[in-house]
Amino acid sequence: MVKNNLMNISSKPLPQQIYKRNGSLQAFTQDKITSAILRAGTATGEVTAQQANELTRTILTELCQTFDKTIPHVEQVRGYGRNRAV
Repeated sequence: MVKNNLMNISSKPLPQQIYKRNGSLQAFTQDKITSAILRAGTATGEVTAQQANELTRTILTELCQTFDKTIPHVEQVRGYGRNRAV
């Protein structure tokens, strides 16, 4: 798994929790975003670890702005990744 330290990327805090596909609440882990981007990018040969970290930073910045008072769903976070990757 790729480790990164992007905790203070915005004046607003990162989400503390996230809704999973089954509806349960779990702790929000930014490393899972980077790992998913890197796995997909490695499979296609299109994304390096540095690019995955940069894309994660972009996604987290947007999440901080959008979900500063609400809890995101994993599919919403995934949508941010899809929208940025194309």
